[in-house]
Amino acid sequence: MKPNTTIAVNDTYQIELDKYGWQISKFRKRGEEGKYEGYRWYRTLSDACVGLAQFIIYETECHGAVEVKEALCQFEDKITKEIQKAGIGNTWVEAHANQQ
Repeated sequence: MKPNTTIAVNDTYQIELDKYGWQISKFRKRGEEGKYEGYRWYRTLSDACVGLAQFIIYETECHGAVEVKEALCQFEDKITKEIQKAGIGNTWVEAHANQQ
């Protein structure tokens, strides 16, 4: 089974595998339409997840350690489920090996 190379995180962000590595894509509205566009690029899925966690924590405007911890736990639960659903490896090599 070919793995899905897009991990939908929320309405704003997704993580995608391209031919060079992992990218965080951000939804951008262009006129009436919108699309996901590359925003940041990473070598491994783990690095992309850490980067995305930083964006999400920043955007949720957490106040204090307890709120940051809760937001991180929610993100970890969501991203873990989406990665398992996609059936992909951590690195570009592992992900492409699974496609064959």
